[in-house]
Amino acid sequence: MENANDNTLKAAVTARGAFKFDRLEDAAALPGRDGTVFIADTGKAPTAARGRPYQFDFDLSDPMRGTLEMILNGDLPDGDDIYNRDNLAAAERVLMVQEDRAATFRVPWVTGGTSRVMEYRFFDGQLRSVARVTDFGSSR
Repeated sequence: MENANDNTLKAAVTARGAFKFDRLEDAAALPGRDGTVFIADTGKAPTAARGRPYQFDFDLSDPMRGTLEMILNGDLPDGDDIYNRDNLAAAERVLMVQEDRAATFRVPWVTGGTSRVMEYRFFDGQLRSVARVTDFGSSR
C-alpha cells in the first residue's frame, strides 16, 4: 500500500516525479476565494535555506487539477527579504507571515536576528515588516 507510512508514501510520490518541498510548515485558506490556499515551506539547507511561500489554486470543478505558484523566494536568485516563514494568515488583501529564525536546524547565516511579522500585499506584490517578534527566552 503506497500510503501505509511516510516511507512508502515518499517512495510512491518520488517515483511519480512529484514536486519536493523542503519543509512544509503551515497553510492558510484565502477567505472568500474557495480553492485558494497558501502554504509555508520553511526551507532546509542547502537547497532553500530561507524558504518560500506558495499559492495553490485548485480547480473546484476538478480538484485533481490546479496551479502552484511560488509568490516569494528568500533564496537566490530572487533573494526576497523573508526568512524561514513559520505561520501564515490570509485576508482579502494580504498574506501575513511570521518568521522563525530561532530554530536550531538553521544554517548559521540565517539563524539569529529578529524574527518579524511580514505583510505581503496581493495587489502589488509588496512585502514589508509590520512587527518584530521578541524572544523573551534568549539573551538576544
